[in-house]
Amino acid sequence: MKTVKISMAILATICFLASCDRTSESAFKFSVLEDSLIVACPNSQERCFDMNLKMEFPIKGSDTTVLKNIQRTLVTDLFTDKYADVLSQNLLGEYLTACYAEYNLIETDIKGSPVLYHYQEQLTAVPLYDSDKLLTYEATRYLFTGGAHGLETTMCWVFDVTTGNQLTEDDIFVDNYSDSLVTILTQLLQTDAAKRGLELKDFWLQQLIPNGNFAITEAGIFYQFNPYDIAPYAFGSTRLFITKEAILPLLKVGTPVYELFSK
Repeated sequence: MKTVKISMAILATICFLASCDRTSESAFKFSVLEDSLIVACPNSQERCFDMNLKMEFPIKGSDTTVLKNIQRTLVTDLFTDKYADVLSQNLLGEYLTACYAEYNLIETDIKGSPVLYHYQEQLTAVPLYDSDKLLTYEATRYLFTGGAHGLETTMCWVFDVTTGNQLTEDDIFVDNYSDSLVTILTQLLQTDAAKRGLELKDFWLQQLIPNGNFAITEAGIFYQFNPYDIAPYAFGSTRLFITKEAILPLLKVGTPVYELFSK
C-alpha cells in the first residue's frame, strides 16, 4: 500500500501558544492541535484512508479542576473515554494511529477482494463563545466507512466556566419550558423550510424537540439538527437560531445564560 502523505509532527500537534481569546474576559487559553494521514489505495492514487483532524483545544485556565472537567467531557464525547487521560499534545496522534491500525486489520481481512475498504474522517472543533462565565464549543465531523455516502454531524457543548460542568436545557430553562420552545422551533423551521423550497410536512415534526444539541452565543441560542434527526439525509443539517430577546422569557433568572442575554 502506498502512503501518499503523512503529516504527523511527532504524532502530535501544531500549537499556537499565542492563543486566541474570544472575549476580554476569556477563561481559557486555546492551542491548535492538528494531525492528518492520507494513504492511497493499492495500485491507485485514490484515497483509501484519509484523516484530517483539527481542534482548538483549551489547555490553560485559572482553575485546574474546571479545565480538566471540560477537557475530559470534550475528549470523551469526541473520542471515547479511552482517550480521557491522554495528554493534549498526544491526543490526535494516538487517535489517528488507532484508527489506522483498525483500518489495516479490516483491509487485511478483505485482501484479494475486488471491494476496496475506504475510511475517511474529517474533524474540526472550535470554541464559539468564551467568557469568564460560559464556554460554548462546537465540533463538526465527517465520517465515511463505505456505502452510498458519508455523514457529517455537528455536536455542541455549553459549559459553566465556574464548575466545568456541561449545561443542559434543565439547567438554563424554566420549568415546563418544552412546549413553548417547540413552538418557537416550529416557527423557525417553517421559515427555514420555505427558504429551501420545502414545507413543514416534509420534516419529522414529532422529532423536533429540545435535543440537547444547542449552543450559546452573544446574540442568542441555536439548535443543531443533524441529518436523520428531523428529516431524511437528503435535507442535510438544520440549524435554528433563536434571538436572545425571543428566548429570554424561557430562561431561569440568575443563570449565566440569563445574565448574558439580559445585558
